[in-house]
Amino acid sequence: MIKGIILDMDGLISDTEKLHMKAFIKAFDDYNIPLNEEEYRAYWIRDGLGTDDVLELKGSDMDARVVRGRKKEYFDILLEEELKPMPYALEFIKHFYGRVPMAVASASPRYVVLYVLEKFDILKYMEFFLSADDVINRKPDPEVWLKSAEELGLKPEECIAIEDAEKGVKAAFNGNMPVIAIPNEETMDNDFKNATYMAKDMKEAVEIVENLIK
Repeated sequence: MIKGIILDMDGLISDTEKLHMKAFIKAFDDYNIPLNEEEYRAYWIRDGLGTDDVLELKGSDMDARVVRGRKKEYFDILLEEELKPMPYALEFIKHFYGRVPMAVASASPRYVVLYVLEKFDILKYMEFFLSADDVINRKPDPEVWLKSAEELGLKPEECIAIEDAEKGVKAAFNGNMPVIAIPNEETMDNDFKNATYMAKDMKEAVEIVENLIK
């Protein structure tokens, strides 16, 4: 029986994954390093690589901290101007509030997670949230899922993770946590073989979770 729900954020609650992509492509272009959407989806979203890793793959000796700083400048502007919730995400959260404890486990920096949850007025529905600043290892390492389950006072198998990307699904699988995969336009080509359940959107995920908490 499922006793807790742990949600990814980028590409699941908010469309911030698309904003990250736009900002990184702009930042790389500023330093004459070619980066396209297909590469971003493969490196960051699917495989969970970091800026250092991608610069090395590109054969660039550019300081990753400088590139990340420029990316943040672009991203913060996009966050203010273009941020939108993903379909049915807010409805899903409100549906289970008060019935099943929920938390957010995101690969984004803490300030981004806080901004999104406050912007959509859903921070109040969460027991807590974890960000990239709260863990050492990035997805597909299961650290953020396992730490979230521990803070909920539950075993991994008593929680359901909800993800949109291969790296997050793999992370939950590696942590022995059941996971619902909800692909979006950025992750449709990801490998979801490790997903326990598949859903076309958060509305369909409601039905899956309802059957798991009975």
